[in-house]
Amino acid sequence: MKAKNRRQQEVVKNIVIILMAVVVVVIFFNLDFIQKGESVFSQKAQNKVYFEGALKSTEFEEKEVDRLIDTIRKHNDLLEKVVIITSVDDEYRKVIGSTQVVFEVLMTVKNNGTISTPGKRVTRDRLVDAVLYKMNKDIKVYRRLKKEGKDFNSLINS
Repeated sequence: MKAKNRRQQEVVKNIVIILMAVVVVVIFFNLDFIQKGESVFSQKAQNKVYFEGALKSTEFEEKEVDRLIDTIRKHNDLLEKVVIITSVDDEYRKVIGSTQVVFEVLMTVKNNGTISTPGKRVTRDRLVDAVLYKMNKDIKVYRRLKKEGKDFNSLINS
């Protein structure tokens, strides 16, 4: 009787372990939460931002890049690609907060149109704020013009 009872307990234990494993697998594959148009695993917005010129992505703080990605994620339905082009007066000099940086933002939108800004000069410590301001301003103008029925492939907004 004890052997039969012990065997039944082991079978029940094995079934419980298998059920727990199945639950863990189901939960893992359903963790694909949607965050403002993109999933936790795909990180689409992060793949849409590119840095060219004097300052590469490694020269931006993680917090700054996160702010850019959040803005791109907010406009994920519109933006295909965002390129931030930077240049400094003296490439050999160390870039610090007070260094003057000239930047341009080139945005490719879903209909293969482009939104671009003329070069703007700003200090390095205000660069991300200025980029975000320009992006939001230009996207707002683009959406307003599209809403009015204007059809165009390129927008240069100063």
